[in-house]
Amino acid sequence: MAASFGRQFRNMPILAWAIDDWETFYEAMNANNVVDLDLDKYLQDYKRDQYNDYILPLYTQAPLSLNLGGDTDKTKIIPTDKSTGIFDFSLASIGLYKVPEYYSAKLAKEKPKRFEEFNLPSGIIPPDLVQQTSVGGQPSFYYKDLQNDVVYNCIIRQKGETAIEQGVVGAQKKFATLNKKVYLTYKRNRGRVKYVEIYSLFYYGTFSNPTQYAIRHIPAMMVADYLESKGVKTRFYMTRYVQLENADFTLKEKTPQGVVLPMYNLARKKINNTNLFVQPIIAKDYGEEFDKALAFLVADGWNRKVYEKAAIHAIEKEIEEKITDVDRELYGNPEWEQSQYYEGFDRYRNKYKMYTDLGIIKAKEVKSEALLFFHDIVINQKFYAFMNGIKSYFNNQSDIEVLTSNEINPFFLWWMRISANTLRDKIDIINSREIKKDLIAINARLNDVVNEFKSIVADISTRKISPQSSAKNLQEFISDWGNKILTMYQIIGVYNGDVTYKQYILQITKEVTTYAEERLFESTKESQEVRDNILKDDVLTAVLTELKTL
Repeated sequence: MAASFGRQFRNMPILAWAIDDWETFYEAMNANNVVDLDLDKYLQDYKRDQYNDYILPLYTQAPLSLNLGGDTDKTKIIPTDKSTGIFDFSLASIGLYKVPEYYSAKLAKEKPKRFEEFNLPSGIIPPDLVQQTSVGGQPSFYYKDLQNDVVYNCIIRQKGETAIEQGVVGAQKKFATLNKKVYLTYKRNRGRVKYVEIYSLFYYGTFSNPTQYAIRHIPAMMVADYLESKGVKTRFYMTRYVQLENADFTLKEKTPQGVVLPMYNLARKKINNTNLFVQPIIAKDYGEEFDKALAFLVADGWNRKVYEKAAIHAIEKEIEEKITDVDRELYGNPEWEQSQYYEGFDRYRNKYKMYTDLGIIKAKEVKSEALLFFHDIVINQKFYAFMNGIKSYFNNQSDIEVLTSNEINPFFLWWMRISANTLRDKIDIINSREIKKDLIAINARLNDVVNEFKSIVADISTRKISPQSSAKNLQEFISDWGNKILTMYQIIGVYNGDVTYKQYILQITKEVTTYAEERLFESTKESQEVRDNILKDDVLTAVLTELKTL
């Protein structure tokens, strides 16, 4: 693969200290600083005002499920750092607690298949949908079904208890651990990579509402769920990436424990007005399921306090000053070319490895090439315009109403899966022990994507915006947009519509072979050799020849 080298952020301090576990996350949220935040209230307000009505229906009311498939191992124990669950002293003494589930006997009787798409037993409600109130000073839980406006009271059980009661084969009660560094062995670890970290980029331009802010992360979250189902432990970060240039920051020389911070010695200047700030904030740890409301809140453009609290906690580990003006000190220029994002992230990746090797950051042994950046430039550039156009055919209904409609939801899922597959295919290449076989599988998937699109278009109506409108009908609109999407992802060619397999492979692996040149935290020759060998040109050429023969 052809390598490229970036110098946009040379000589610039890379302020980056991941909020990488839940203990650190809640420590940051509860810290006493210039940003006031009651996280529980903030999250409940977000669920009430935005998440429940404008994001959650994508998962609960859409005709099709947002996933990539995969035979999830439903009986594996899920470790987590979150101190939530059903307390049991005998378990606590060995660092375990019971994972909860929410059960409604009424729902099991009236709607036994209500959450069938989530692979949940009858009567079990996804935790994101459960609301809490207080009755007689005691917590009480309920679920309000928007389909029929009925309230279902819930009881808390240990996860797995209902499945056992209903005779699900292989069902087990589930426990999690309070011990931070416990990672259990998964089945089917067939590849070279056992741990993956996904960094999904967020910033606040381009999109206009909570639905759109969430959608930019959904493909990467689909991949995280898919990888876990295949035995690859996956940690997920919502990641802010911004060049700060409104305040002078003095680099800190040592940690409070007296450990020298390498960046202080590497930087030519100790006081800098321009810094690249890369801020990963945990949204899912290895083996966990997503708390989707909390994950989307972290990256929401209308609710920025979680980011600000996390940023203050992280940035003050590396600078002498205290943050006093969040607008001036935590915000700057977030919008760059894709190649510049790749370069900056590579500098973060190299810093992460250096600090981990020195023991400054305590992290799982993740191969540097398995720290993966996700920023879908097609969604970023085109989704807002797509929504503005398509709503004209639906009397300007809300984004969520259009995307969950029977007619448009298949196209929306198709787009999300294309986006997700750009990340999944990249991981499959990195993780491959049989590279030719995996490359041929990717080619087959691309052909399936094109054929599926044709089928989706055939089912779209030819309705017009209005009887008198000279604009294209809905089927033509979707056809044009689908071809534009396929072209921008380099799945098909601009002129003949044929599958452009080689261009697609080179496009999705471009991040892996983009290297940072010149200090700070430039790519090492060793790193370049490892990544250059992931997919050699002669292997790709051989696969192309074989595909032509087939």
